[in-house]
Amino acid sequence: MMNLTAAHLQVASLCITCLCCGMPPCAHAQEPNSLASPEAARGTPRSELESKQQLIQQAVLARDSNAAQLNSAFGVGKIQYTVHEADQPEPVVVLDADIQMFFDQPKYRVHLVYEQKLNESVRVQGQNEEDFERWSPSSLAEQVVMYDGEQIVSIECDHDRNCTGTIYFGFAKMAVMRNAGFPFEDPVSLWSQALHLEGLDLKNTSLTPLEQGGFVGLLSKNTYRMKFFVLDQFGYDLRRVSSYRIGETQPFRDYLLDWGESNGLHYVRRFTNVVTSANRDTGSNVQTVRKLSIEYSHFEANIPVSEEVFSLTAMGVPEGTPFLDKRSTVDGGPKELLFSNGSLQEANTPPAQR
Repeated sequence: MMNLTAAHLQVASLCITCLCCGMPPCAHAQEPNSLASPEAARGTPRSELESKQQLIQQAVLARDSNAAQLNSAFGVGKIQYTVHEADQPEPVVVLDADIQMFFDQPKYRVHLVYEQKLNESVRVQGQNEEDFERWSPSSLAEQVVMYDGEQIVSIECDHDRNCTGTIYFGFAKMAVMRNAGFPFEDPVSLWSQALHLEGLDLKNTSLTPLEQGGFVGLLSKNTYRMKFFVLDQFGYDLRRVSSYRIGETQPFRDYLLDWGESNGLHYVRRFTNVVTSANRDTGSNVQTVRKLSIEYSHFEANIPVSEEVFSLTAMGVPEGTPFLDKRSTVDGGPKELLFSNGSLQEANTPPAQR
């Protein structure tokens, strides 16, 4: 009977985990004491750290090579955000919106049409539960966010088509997108949020190659573990990143990615992020599950995108829409502008001079 060492058991454990998640089984050539590598056969085995660095570098190269293929894109899809408190029978649909996006590196325009959008309040310590309402309906019917490479513009409209606009410095794009319900710096590179390979602590990370390509990673720290699966469809087919508290089997954060391909670009067709935590409500410790999902039902990469797409006129801004330019301060507040005759004018400009 084979005498299984602790190292063998570790590899076997990871392989079983792969099979449970539907991932390809581990490569037998990667078992401990294997002489599969030429370096090992010559008696000069590559160090474990060097082997891990090579796997990570290959994945980073594949990821960046794929990202370099992205020039432009057009997509249509759906975004939904739900919150399920453990003491409630059903999750609350906080955000449910149709999305349309245009992308022309580095510019983008995202149009969200809300079927439902709720605002969340936080109960302060000592506030009675019967006097508190966590969710209240938003007045917004749609929102357009446009980044032109320098500034980011947000236009919000209610159901009566009353609109307001705000202009921000470009560095605020993440905050503006998050406020709209689309928490990414751009609408295409969704893969960038789930895992940062360059920041991995490789000394505390085990990497197990898979028989059909790719690998399973396990980062073990004092307070948590993070497991991630990278397959080999194009060298960086990241499928799942799960973080666990020590002693727990249910992840407190779980990223799931499903990929598609269009005109030479591998893109994230469906992105899901599930976070399980104590409630944000300071007066309650009820467990809450927050789930964000984004799915593109139609996506075309590297197609011509007209420059006109990124104009206020193409965004359908109604005549007379007021804007606040938060890049400038006038009398202690942001500059007030007005959309008139196809462009932004000073709000106090006489109509005859617009």
